[in-house]
Amino acid sequence: MNQALLSAARAPALQKLEENILQGRATAVTGLTESMAAFVASRVVSDTGKRALLITANDLKATRLADDAQQLLPDQAACLPGGEIDLTRGASSHESAWRRLETLSRITTGDTRLLVTSMDAALQRMGDADAFRAATVRLMVADRYPPEQLIRALTLMGYERVDMVEGKGQCALRGSILDVYPPAAAQSLRIEFFDDEVDSIRAFDCISQRSLERVKVALIPPAAEVLLPEADAGCPMAEMISPDKLRELRNRYPEHAVVAYIN
Repeated sequence: MNQALLSAARAPALQKLEENILQGRATAVTGLTESMAAFVASRVVSDTGKRALLITANDLKATRLADDAQQLLPDQAACLPGGEIDLTRGASSHESAWRRLETLSRITTGDTRLLVTSMDAALQRMGDADAFRAATVRLMVADRYPPEQLIRALTLMGYERVDMVEGKGQCALRGSILDVYPPAAAQSLRIEFFDDEVDSIRAFDCISQRSLERVKVALIPPAAEVLLPEADAGCPMAEMISPDKLRELRNRYPEHAVVAYIN
């Protein structure tokens, strides 16, 4: 059905748009409704084989457009919502952050071909994509990864170490069993080790703590957008925000970047 929609009768204007895109020419398109914009973007992605970024006015419209596009490009369209300014982290919901991390994970693995976002989200500063991609852990049965080393890697990736995993962004190590709930996963994962070898990987229900089906590959992306370099992980916060440290940080960036500090 989806393919039938995408291969429906071709309008001359749409043909011209796709020709211009393939030839690298900028083209203005006006008069489209939200649903038509999602259809045209999906059609262009399907016909040209290119990836597309669709920017709209706000997160609500971006979510609606992404939902429409997902009907035409299943598992290939995603929405990147804007980040919230969190002044009360202990009492706030992390749903927006998990949605962003799920989308970023899909982008770095190459699964997303049409990304829908708002203007605010597009202007928001983000962490380094290569660092995010490099930090992602991919495990299979029989792989070797010392569990203590893995739990340390997860905490550096933004996971909260707890006694028992109850929600996204948490990890726990009990003997030879490591539990982790990646933000992009539908279920938490239980990884059992024999010494430093992965013996089994299962999804499990973090409410009942019961193991579910076996998992062939455990893909564990970071639980934070901006990752702290391991060299700075043990640095005391007072030293991290000292004027000397901030001057050093400023020197790492181009001249047009601004880092402010207060003596």
